[in-house]
Amino acid sequence: MPDDDADRFTAIYDGCRQRVWAYVVSRAGRQVADEVVNETFTVAWRRLDDVPEPPLPWLLVVARNILRDSIRAEARRASFAAELTAWAEPAEADIAEEVSERNALLKALATLPEDDRELLVLSGWQGLTPAQAAAVVGCSPITLRVRLHRARKRLHRAASASPPEEEPAAARRVSTRARKGSPVKNDVLHRLTAARPAHLDPDLPTPSPVREEELATVMSRPRATHRARATARPRKVQRPLVSGLALATATAVAALVITNTAPEKPGPAPSATSGSGSQVLLTAASHVEQQPTGSGTYWYVEETLADRHKVPGKTYSIDVRSERRWWMAVAENKRWSQLLDPGARPATKADEAAWKADGSPRSWDLRDVTDEIVTYAGEGEIEHDAPGGRADTGMMGDLPLRLLPTLPTDEKALRKRLFALVDRDHNGPEWTLDRIVVQSAVLLATTLPSTPALRAAAYRLLAAEPGVRSLGDVKDHTGRTGYAVALPSPYESAPELRLIFDKSTGMPLGTETVATQSGDGVRKGHLLSYTTITSMKWTDKAPPFDTDTPDPGPADESDR
Repeated sequence: MPDDDADRFTAIYDGCRQRVWAYVVSRAGRQVADEVVNETFTVAWRRLDDVPEPPLPWLLVVARNILRDSIRAEARRASFAAELTAWAEPAEADIAEEVSERNALLKALATLPEDDRELLVLSGWQGLTPAQAAAVVGCSPITLRVRLHRARKRLHRAASASPPEEEPAAARRVSTRARKGSPVKNDVLHRLTAARPAHLDPDLPTPSPVREEELATVMSRPRATHRARATARPRKVQRPLVSGLALATATAVAALVITNTAPEKPGPAPSATSGSGSQVLLTAASHVEQQPTGSGTYWYVEETLADRHKVPGKTYSIDVRSERRWWMAVAENKRWSQLLDPGARPATKADEAAWKADGSPRSWDLRDVTDEIVTYAGEGEIEHDAPGGRADTGMMGDLPLRLLPTLPTDEKALRKRLFALVDRDHNGPEWTLDRIVVQSAVLLATTLPSTPALRAAAYRLLAAEPGVRSLGDVKDHTGRTGYAVALPSPYESAPELRLIFDKSTGMPLGTETVATQSGDGVRKGHLLSYTTITSMKWTDKAPPFDTDTPDPGPADESDR
């Protein structure tokens, strides 16, 4: 066993063991936690070469699967019921109000469905970003944000619905003050984070006897061979988005297209006259570097994003859409973002005809697919995020805005610089770092406020990727013509990243995710998701908000 492997595994264990344990306890209690944690790190040891950076989301997926597959639901419920008794602290006289409020909130959390509790724990107690939490639960980051928004509403409603005889007067006084307090203090997720039981603090050290015994036991077990690791990779097709959402993990990929309605066919046929993928990217680079630099206080990007789903029991599919708006102030190194739900729509003209034949329903029950009910009207704004708020929005492979003016515009020098930045922030194998470099290049090529020369350098960096291929002339979701390339998937089951560019300017047009193999209810070549870049420009118009979204308040009928 190489010392480097042992050292890396030990570092992963020390950095993540308490977080994995706290996650399992918050879902199923301490009675099953040690067993699940031990098995989780056994899997990590066997498949150490497959553990990405950062490792925590990957480990939580493993723990989640073990809970689902190995621990009976009855045992999980019984263990969690026992755990709840440890969450309620006796209230001393001098802190009675604070403890009563805390206990009331934890009691409300315990009444929620398990899926809601998981989202709130991942975000509030584990501190995961939306992209990381989405990777854990197996949905797109945009879907995660919508589901988390609704879970917060349900928690607020549950915490506000305690009968007077069950809620101490002190707790009612604290709740009243909280409702009158500042938006940050009033935010239910902030209050939940503050109410986290002490033993679930993810930064607590693992007790030395437990650490020594667990490491010795796990590392005494055999490692998987390279062939076994290859066949053990997860086969489920993920549905990540690039651009405004970027890639949720180092293995996630996506594609580019501009529009508000879906194309009739998810994958256009390659053109025989369009040349190689590298040639397409190099041509786009030569066009984009001729574009004007532009000026303004803010770089503004507006996108429409959608996940495509077949409606259960019906013959048609719908696009579950969201809108994302970004404002980026390079000089101040700050970002603002806004997420809206404009409602779902039939995916294609054929789907629209089938939808009308079905009576034109205005809502669809996708709880067996995405754990939500989606509507034609949508919910309007889901959230907005200002710099310095409770959970500043970020992107996988992202770069600080202040660094953009310092990046080289030669593609080889740019790759070297990006690799150095990634290597500084991530401790992973070279192939993982290379994938994050590609993700950073995609962001520079698409939504970041790159100069024309820097955007062209990012195109040329991507042109040097092995296996990039041309898709020829394509129709985007508005019927406009562009040309497209596909970047290779990092492994067999990953979706494919496709990039489409405007033929005259070389500017990016949007994103699209396509399945590379059949399974999980989709066929090879099936369109999984798309992104539309509807606006991308410099402006002096400031964002319409300077604070984060306040507490969402009680849930309404659409959340039930």
